[in-house]
Amino acid sequence: VQGSLRQFIQNANAITGENVMRFVPAEPTNATDGTNDWWRVSVTNGLPSVDDPFTTVDGTAYSFADGVTVLNPNPTMLGTGGTVGVDDLALPQVPGPELELLGDGAVDTGLGISDEGDNSTVRRLAISRFLYNGLATTGSLTNKLTGVLAEENVLGSGPSAFVDPGAGNRQMRSIYAFHTEVSGTIRNNLIGFADTTAIPLTFSARDLLIQGNEIRGAVFAGLAITYSSSQISGDITVRGNLIDGNGDTGLTMYGSDGSNVIENNTITNNGATSATSGVNIWGVGNTVSRNIITGNAASGVAVVGQRPTTAPTWPASINNRISHNTFGSNGGIAIDLVESTDVDVDHFAGDLVTLTAGTDATTGNN
Repeated sequence: VQGSLRQFIQNANAITGENVMRFVPAEPTNATDGTNDWWRVSVTNGLPSVDDPFTTVDGTAYSFADGVTVLNPNPTMLGTGGTVGVDDLALPQVPGPELELLGDGAVDTGLGISDEGDNSTVRRLAISRFLYNGLATTGSLTNKLTGVLAEENVLGSGPSAFVDPGAGNRQMRSIYAFHTEVSGTIRNNLIGFADTTAIPLTFSARDLLIQGNEIRGAVFAGLAITYSSSQISGDITVRGNLIDGNGDTGLTMYGSDGSNVIENNTITNNGATSATSGVNIWGVGNTVSRNIITGNAASGVAVVGQRPTTAPTWPASINNRISHNTFGSNGGIAIDLVESTDVDVDHFAGDLVTLTAGTDATTGNN
């Protein structure tokens, strides 16, 4: 249908060069919470992925009368707001989006950007109730996706309140970023209530900025910088986020090769389901600095020790800098250097006060 979101994506894919969506609804709003109103697209057949560079999908609504007046039938401001981190960085609230993509629980993904969609933008959408992913940025092994921007979206919830849609209505992941790298930015979003991890960065996701987001309520981790087989993620900067109330670790670098910078975040009240740490460090040369790390179920920060025998084995995490953080009311010690062990839980929760092997890269962590 000409004028639909589906048709815009198809046209943008067919027309080379920059394509910017302008949402000028000809029909009145079709969804409401009784106070706020918005336009809902119920997706029962998957939308095409964005396959052309410099495409912008923007849910900002404009008046049909003149095409320039911005409409705001959903005037609510969502999210906790306030400040985060030791330096009190401002955490922005997110304006309630005017455009919602609502899945039926069977369609895989709300909106996808393929390995041909470099430098594309997704802005001011609410995306929820898809089977696997709200937003997926999906490069490939031979063609990494670069320069993607996701901002001011509500992912995992409806557009008028950032709340858990409940068991059976959650999507597996709010954002799924793999083979995505080089100046990609995820900023100023509300991201939450995933049935697994809210934001898994995997399949060699690298050189990304995760900034100013509220990440909460995932069944597993809030944010995971991780790997698949030999495709390892790292070089991620996580700054100025609120990571709160996730069932597993707030932020894990499970399987990352390191060089991640975690700074000026507030990481709190995580791990209640599985008694895990606020932050879990893997790899070499990570920096964890100027964060507020409080109220997590186990240790504040757990630095993974060597796993010498049981497959998969891994070396100790070394040359990591943990500095100028504020800790309090965590279930374990503030900084836990895990002793060499084959017990999985120790690497995620910490092993409390134990003698570690020192600074030998083959046996100790530091």
